[in-house]
Amino acid sequence: MCVILYEKINGMNIIAKNRDRAYKPYIDIIHEIVNGIEIIYIHDRTNLWIEGMNEYGVGIINSTLSIHDGKITTKKRVLETNKKKNVIYKILTKKKYETNLQDIFNNSSKKNVLEGHSILVHDNENEIFHIENNVENQYVIKKIDKPSVYTNHGIILQDEGFTEGKKGLSSCLRQKIIERELKNANIKSIDELVAVMNKNYSNLDPRFHPYRDKNTTIKAIRNINKNQNFVSTSGQLIMNLTNKEFIYYSDKNNSKTVNYINRLPRNYVSKIKVIIEKTEKQRKKTRIAISKIKKICKNKTCKNK
Repeated sequence: MCVILYEKINGMNIIAKNRDRAYKPYIDIIHEIVNGIEIIYIHDRTNLWIEGMNEYGVGIINSTLSIHDGKITTKKRVLETNKKKNVIYKILTKKKYETNLQDIFNNSSKKNVLEGHSILVHDNENEIFHIENNVENQYVIKKIDKPSVYTNHGIILQDEGFTEGKKGLSSCLRQKIIERELKNANIKSIDELVAVMNKNYSNLDPRFHPYRDKNTTIKAIRNINKNQNFVSTSGQLIMNLTNKEFIYYSDKNNSKTVNYINRLPRNYVSKIKVIIEKTEKQRKKTRIAISKIKKICKNKTCKNK
């Protein structure tokens, strides 16, 4: 379960993600040339998940609508081990969409369908798409032209994802909180964007924070079962498609090792700048207006407060 967003900062097209897992992932960041195109992507060794960008300003991120997401084996059902059959990999290894997006999804099998919310940017063409899809490959593709945030409940496919109970409330709040922060923050840098995605709200259940952390939750909630599965933010992925920057912050408490694998040819000058850092849940606390939260919780997903 994750938060993904598109934002424009000083004229630059930015996509970003808080990646949530119920396990501590081993991440490879693979930088290589495929079909004559420089690409870079994260690869989760446990569930085989990838997402990234290429030298032509094409980038894609995703958040699931599978209610079983977070378990170790989830994505193996919808992704092929063979990356050539992976929808994201196909998109990254093209200068532009040599076939249109409808053709890519129409030719997808149920084994390698890209389900959930995806944000796809082609910076050179200034095209930004929101793709919403389920495991049956019932997809909707729309162009977007403004800051947008998606979590783990359906927007167009309203019955998909987490729509009820605490998980539905969490999905709705994580989306609406980030939307509100983006609207009010007047963000001018990527560092400011990262900080907005990692706020520690003192008067809100930590399970509803856009950046989640097991230790923060245990400290905040008395008598919680410490042996249950906790979903925590394992890392933050930020891609500046305009300036060709790939940034990954690995959470020091909720992630295993991060390996940068450079497969670029010797003496090749990379067009994509790579930044890999560590981070953790913010210790500084802030308050969120509960009256605003109540206004947020009026739609179907937030009906169970």
